[in-house]
Amino acid sequence: MRNQILTGDWGKVNSLFKDLPKLMEQNLALATKRNAISTRDHIKRTIARGRPEWPSNSPLTKKYKGSDRPLVDSGDYMNSVSSMKISPHVFFVGIPMRGRGGGKRRVSIAMTHEFGATIRPKKAKVLTIPVSREASRLAREHKGIRNIPGLFSPKGKMILARSSGGKLETLFIMKTKVVIPARPAIGPGFEDQKGHIKNRIRDAVRSTVRGKRYVA
Repeated sequence: MRNQILTGDWGKVNSLFKDLPKLMEQNLALATKRNAISTRDHIKRTIARGRPEWPSNSPLTKKYKGSDRPLVDSGDYMNSVSSMKISPHVFFVGIPMRGRGGGKRRVSIAMTHEFGATIRPKKAKVLTIPVSREASRLAREHKGIRNIPGLFSPKGKMILARSSGGKLETLFIMKTKVVIPARPAIGPGFEDQKGHIKNRIRDAVRSTVRGKRYVA
C-alpha cells in the first residue's frame, strides 16, 4: 500500500482554528444579547396581554380602572421591564433597583404581582381605598382624605362618603386587609423563552464551527 500524502490549504485551516476562540466569543455574545432582548420583549407582551390563568380584577378594581385588564393601567410596570448588559455573556432582564425605569417601589410592585401579597395597615386601623379616580384626585387636591369637605362614615358601614345631590356618594371603602392574588409575568416569561434561548445558543455554536458569524 502506498503512503498517501495529504495536501490542501493548511494556511486557511490554521487561520480558522486560530480565529475560532474569538469567533465563538463574538457569536455567543450576540446570541446572549438577542436572548435578553427577546425575553424582555416577551415579558412586556405578557404584561400587556395577560395570561389565561391570571385571576380577573375585582369589581372594585374594574370600577376604578374602567377595565378588566390586570396589571395594565398607566403602562409604568410594563415599561419598567428592561434588559441591561452586565458583561458580554451576562445580561440582566427584569426591573432594576436603580437607573432608568427602576427603583425599590417598582421592584416591590413587581414582586407583589409575581407572588401575590396581603396588605395590612401599618399605623391606622383600616386601609382606605378609593373607588374611583375622582376620589384619588380629591385626596391629592386636599392633601389627604381627612381634608375632603363633607366626607363622613355612615354608621355601620365601612365606607367614606359625601352627600351629592341628595344622594350618598361613596368615595372610599375601608378594609382591614387587601389580598392581591399572584399574576406572574416575569417568571413565566423566562419559562416561555427557554426553548428559544437554547436554540439561539446552539445556532451560535454551529455558526462558529462552520467559521461563520452568527446572524441573530
